[in-house]
Amino acid sequence: MTDGDDTRHNDVNSSIAQVNRMESERRLWQTRNVAFLTSQHSVSALPRLYDGRVLALIDLIGTKDLIKSSLGIPPAFEHAMGLLAAFAAKGRSFGLRVDHFSDSVVFSAPATQDGAMMVAEHSARLCQRLLSDECLTRGAIVAGKLLHNDLMIFGPALNEAVGLEKDKADVFRLLVTSEAMRLLDCNDLVRQSGTDDHELDYLSPGTRFAPEREALLRFRAIVDQKERETAGDSGLQKQNRKEYDKRLRRYRWLVCRINEAIKDCP
Repeated sequence: MTDGDDTRHNDVNSSIAQVNRMESERRLWQTRNVAFLTSQHSVSALPRLYDGRVLALIDLIGTKDLIKSSLGIPPAFEHAMGLLAAFAAKGRSFGLRVDHFSDSVVFSAPATQDGAMMVAEHSARLCQRLLSDECLTRGAIVAGKLLHNDLMIFGPALNEAVGLEKDKADVFRLLVTSEAMRLLDCNDLVRQSGTDDHELDYLSPGTRFAPEREALLRFRAIVDQKERETAGDSGLQKQNRKEYDKRLRRYRWLVCRINEAIKDCP
């Protein structure tokens, strides 16, 4: 193992340890405060606890396959944990909350221009990092009423984001609602998608955190490979033609987006 490998291994272990410490502190907080919270607020009073927040829900696609193909923690998860720990540490004083459930990651921040920018930037960086590790993403950025603290996350904004991810995002993109767009006015991280949809743009040159040409070429190779593997899956084609066609369409959509970005590279 080289010195570089040792450094990377130590960095990963440090990030995982930090995440574990945060999780332990969170559970301790829950144990001490759940009785107080439930005693002080009736169920009917809970909506009064909502804050106006911007929320990003990012679903990690293909996590089961990544886990099956890895002997340990998949690199995509290691890198994601490191980024999430850094985001949480730097953004907490500005009201940023980082959470996860199932195979989804959630960022939320106060519904201000700065809060929306912070959520969009962190989402873009995470999507790029995951794509470089062969993990694709889909989800939504919304603005609305949300309760997000160390104990729980719920509210209309979360419901909206989950619904958009399941029913409308469809391909590998993060939709941005009109309410969130108003807070991200004139932001280069958002592009129009179709007639009335907008999406987070973490690929195009000239945008904040734009990937370099070499990174885009790697992204395209990753998605090309996934498309070829799906196209050659005769079992899926015979057993579930609808799912087979859907996967191919999604991969081809993302390849087209990446090709647009490569074409625009200086």
